[in-house]
Amino acid sequence: MSREYLANKCKKYYDEIKVVQEGYYRYRIRIEIEGFLVFQIDLASQVEGIDDTFIKDSLNRRRYIDCYYVPSPEDEICFRVNEGINYPTKSHHIEYLKENRENIDRDLVVDCVWGGEAFLKKIGLYDTKIK
Repeated sequence: MSREYLANKCKKYYDEIKVVQEGYYRYRIRIEIEGFLVFQIDLASQVEGIDDTFIKDSLNRRRYIDCYYVPSPEDEICFRVNEGINYPTKSHHIEYLKENRENIDRDLVVDCVWGGEAFLKKIGLYDTKIK
């Protein structure tokens, strides 16, 4: 699947479709109308730093809300921890973790995210809650 294919498939519905490749396994699709972001989709065929079994299990735990599938709160925490490790300048992931500290399942993070324990300690959230 190419960037051009993805952009052309949706082009007739929106003013501007931007498809950005972010590494070998990741794409970001930005849908804009008159220069304003309406919707953004991140696609990944492989997530570096997260156990493959966890990825498969999280797809089974996802929830269908308002026409979208979203990860369970605990799985979203694992994804955000992983993004915080891989992209430390994207502070919105750390902000999300701090705002949602009640959903942190420390054992799950340690089991599924490589480096998750050290990252939670680094940002001061390792001892916030034990689920």
